[in-house]
Amino acid sequence: MSNAIIHGSGDVRLRLRHDDHELRIRVTDDSTTPAGRRRASAAGLGGRGLHLVACLSLRWGVADGGRTTYAVIPTLAEAPCRRTT
Repeated sequence: MSNAIIHGSGDVRLRLRHDDHELRIRVTDDSTTPAGRRRASAAGLGGRGLHLVACLSLRWGVADGGRTTYAVIPTLAEAPCRRTT
């Protein structure tokens, strides 16, 4: 959402939908420039948002001619087990 506020234009709308298996997040603004991942510098304060979204989600992308960025995140019941040792 903060990416849309910082880099987008016009009104920013957030839409959430949840079922037993996943959380669907859609952020829409008036800009037709699609969101894209960028490389963050080690000392930089930004540039990691979509990288984190990509790591946490089952899938993510851009729709509506670049106006909407979406992500599908598994619920805990559906999330793959990541064991650390």
